[in-house]
Amino acid sequence: MTRSTWVTLTCSTVTWRQSSLVTNLHRLYTTTISLNQDEPIQEQDTTSSSSRPKPVSVLPPNSKKTPSFARKPKPSSRSIWKSPIPSGKIPAFDEALKYIRADARKLSFEAKELARVIKSQEEEEVAAGQGVKKYSNSELDRLREKLEILQIQSKINLPEVRFAFKMGRYPFQEPVFRHLTEQKWRKDGMLDLLMERIYQMHVVPDLLPELHPTIDLHIQFPWTTGHRTLSQRRREKSGWYTIEPGKFLISKQTRDPPRVATTAFHTDVRLYTMLMLDPDVPDEESNSFQTYLHWLRPNIPLSATYRNIKISPSDEGNPVKEESIEETPDVSKNIIGGIGGGSARDTPYIPPHPQRGTPYHRYVVLLLPHINPLEHLDIPVFKHDQRLGFNLREFAAQWDLALGPGGGAHMWRQVWDEDVSDIYNNVLHAPEPVYQRPRKINYVPEKRTKYVL
Repeated sequence: MTRSTWVTLTCSTVTWRQSSLVTNLHRLYTTTISLNQDEPIQEQDTTSSSSRPKPVSVLPPNSKKTPSFARKPKPSSRSIWKSPIPSGKIPAFDEALKYIRADARKLSFEAKELARVIKSQEEEEVAAGQGVKKYSNSELDRLREKLEILQIQSKINLPEVRFAFKMGRYPFQEPVFRHLTEQKWRKDGMLDLLMERIYQMHVVPDLLPELHPTIDLHIQFPWTTGHRTLSQRRREKSGWYTIEPGKFLISKQTRDPPRVATTAFHTDVRLYTMLMLDPDVPDEESNSFQTYLHWLRPNIPLSATYRNIKISPSDEGNPVKEESIEETPDVSKNIIGGIGGGSARDTPYIPPHPQRGTPYHRYVVLLLPHINPLEHLDIPVFKHDQRLGFNLREFAAQWDLALGPGGGAHMWRQVWDEDVSDIYNNVLHAPEPVYQRPRKINYVPEKRTKYVL
């Protein structure tokens, strides 16, 4: 075979392949797929191009596959619990599941019967004009507690409930999921870490006589323009990040007010007062330290009924339901504050400004429960000259706030940096103080040399 003959055969082969490819593309373009799987696939007439509909999908002819966008979404296999062992494979496993479900049905029946008794007693009290006393030690309150325990016990061992809790897809309004969330907070290390930092850094007893928190409280600050690692960017949500108790922050991060995210475990609405304090401001007169009030927000209603409760300047402390529990599968969170948040009765937020020459400052956020959970307190707004020298224990005794039992707490630390000078100039409008470490006094007299004649 000569070179010219080989070139001619190669060119003819390429030309034939190109012509067949064009023909196939033309057939695919003129083929339309019906969205209804029952209707047969028909080829459109190529002569009437004006009436030809636009193709829905490009698929080979005589194909009955439905386009991906027309398919009905299937439930995710990750959101539904499936038995890891097929039925009948291991009889002991099947018997264990039967026993768990039978016990759950028995406890659920007891809970329904008790709920009927409670409802009938409530109707009798209302008819008698006594009303339902929710915060008394009556027999009705003990029955409510027993009902909640039965509701938890009837579902806590079900594999579907455990799987939904692990995947984070559950309604927080159910008692069993609230119980599992509180149990995880208390036993998986988050509460232990908070208590370790609070006691290790002497927040107790410097500020509080004791601390027994009942609310999971988190502090969220906006991301700065600084460098962030890949793992930090993955955890970023809406420009906010949650800080660890006792962590060191810089002044640029705390320039704007934080978000205080809480997880409450009680279904009834209770009022709290939030404070942000710095107990490490130097006091020259007493050669000691004094407390500075950075932020105060009274009468904050918290409960586990809604997922998000935000208090904006127009709310004046009234809760706003942003999302229902059914719309969001995550844990119930109440969001307090945020940039620009607050009402006319709030003491405004002032950024942390640790003084130059002082050790690190502890910034503590407290949620103090009202002794009367439904009593609205008319706490006045603190002026700027009243913030320094704030006495937390006298304030709590004056306004009937519980110090120690109940509520929530969080803290972080800061030291002086160059941005603190800008806070003194543009926010506080005051000269920046500079401190030095006190000179050590040697109380032991120096040894004098004895001369012997």
